[in-house]
Amino acid sequence: MFYCFERVGSLTCNNSRFCGFKEDEVRFYIALSMALILLFSSAIQAQSKIGYVDSKKIRDSYEAVRDAEKLLNEENRKWEQELSEKNRNLDKMEKELETYSLLLSNARKKERTDEISALHQEIQQFQKQVWGDAGQYFKKQEELLRPIYENIKVAVDEIADDRGLDIVFDSIEGNILFAKENMDITEDVIELLRRQSPKKKNTNRGR
Repeated sequence: MFYCFERVGSLTCNNSRFCGFKEDEVRFYIALSMALILLFSSAIQAQSKIGYVDSKKIRDSYEAVRDAEKLLNEENRKWEQELSEKNRNLDKMEKELETYSLLLSNARKKERTDEISALHQEIQQFQKQVWGDAGQYFKKQEELLRPIYENIKVAVDEIADDRGLDIVFDSIEGNILFAKENMDITEDVIELLRRQSPKKKNTNRGR
């Protein structure tokens, strides 16, 4: 591929197709290209049926998501308690070293200092293993939520097929500035997921 950087007026040409054209001509061809792209996009949209969903509303309404997040929070609370215990031990060791520093021999003081340093590194490693990239928290989150999000995707696909939709956007992504209400399939997806959810037994019956 060859590039031409010939300067035409105040416009630098870096496209071999436009080299030799004047600035006004280059701008004309650019505007024409953009107009053709918009026209082509409009033609596609005119032939396609489009819908959209509010994925946040779906997640908030789906009981399976709430249950999974509850389990994840419970697991995370255990890790936080374990971290707190390690930090308490570290604080205790540091205070003891500070309190008895004058009474300890250099060898014993170094031994205590090495123990504190080792525990500090252990805490950092623990935090990385649990909350770092590909840590236990994110693996647990993936384990609990991925099947649920797959169910949501299947439900969206099913409603889209029933409605004869070609494209479904997610309004939470901020890529929808305006759409008619009849294009919103959020409630249909929520209702389908609700029907598919297993009924919970009423443990209060007979009390």
